[in-house]
Amino acid sequence: MSEMLKIESAALRLGGRLLFRDFSLEVRAGEWVCVTGESGCGKSTTLRMIAGLEDISGGTLKIGDRVVNDLPPKDRDIAMVFQNYALYPHMTVYKNMAFGLQLRRVPKAEIDRKVRTAAQALELTAYLDRRPRALSGGQRQRVALGRAMVRDPAVFLLDEPLSNLDAKLRTEMRARIAELHRELGTTFVYVTHDQTEAMTMADRIVVMLDGKIQQADTPEQLYAHPCNVFVAGFIGTPPMNILPGRLVRRGNALDLQVLGTEVALPRRLQNHAKLSAYVDRDVLLGLRAEDLSTDPAWLNITDPAAFRVQVEMAERMGAETYLYADLQGRRVIARVPGTVSFQKDDQTVLYPNMEALHLFDPETEVCICD
Repeated sequence: MSEMLKIESAALRLGGRLLFRDFSLEVRAGEWVCVTGESGCGKSTTLRMIAGLEDISGGTLKIGDRVVNDLPPKDRDIAMVFQNYALYPHMTVYKNMAFGLQLRRVPKAEIDRKVRTAAQALELTAYLDRRPRALSGGQRQRVALGRAMVRDPAVFLLDEPLSNLDAKLRTEMRARIAELHRELGTTFVYVTHDQTEAMTMADRIVVMLDGKIQQADTPEQLYAHPCNVFVAGFIGTPPMNILPGRLVRRGNALDLQVLGTEVALPRRLQNHAKLSAYVDRDVLLGLRAEDLSTDPAWLNITDPAAFRVQVEMAERMGAETYLYADLQGRRVIARVPGTVSFQKDDQTVLYPNMEALHLFDPETEVCICD
């Protein structure tokens, strides 16, 4: 049975150090939330806090209608899947999957039914008599998932479960876990440093930095409307280009001076209420790589601004090329068609799609408007 998970104003101390303060997060019943961020941001600690492996020192943690602050992990109705699988090497696949149920004294017939149902769903039936050392990495991860499935938990906690797999297996396992979530309808909290996993799998993504949630939103909203410079740079491959600029008024219009080039703000921003406070002030301009092009026709824009750049490197990715270039001492990255050919030190022009720009405050790095 799926349950809602709610953390309200939680605090967490570890070794005398305050890791979390006033930390709040709500995950709807049946929702898949990915927690992501740089190494050390607190994403795995968040899972450990939910699981009861770390005790919160303030606030409340609820699973469904129950406050579970003081409950041990075994009584929280959660199941956790670890990065390193955490399988018992001396036990068969069947026994690994059944072990938790045996500890809870579940009747033998029910254990057998649950294990075989999970094994069939995960295509593990043929391996039930094998030990972990006889399995591939992907098969071991499926056993770890099966061990969690048989418990029928209210909340699944998954801590970077695919990071030990190669690229092909990761892709296969992403699809399998997504299918599993659809079938079970259980609440998932999934920690990953891989934004591809987060963007392709989650209903919502929580981006963390230094123990604080920067933004929690759908993948589409995070990509299109990042709340600050950190989220803008973290979500998206390659990261968003961030350039210094200055907002100036030319008659009744607002322009943006960017590294020696003056460009007009798009019509949608000309009368934006927040921008009046930034006239004759510095701002930060954000443009995604796909919004910089060597040919304005590709962006379907007329009368474009032009940034004159020197090519540093062309990274060919098949159907597209990432063009790394120097713009007045600043590196910018453009995503252009794979048929475009450039050499190091070539001079070219990049045309920005100003309709897609983002503006950030240079001091707080918070989005002004987009």
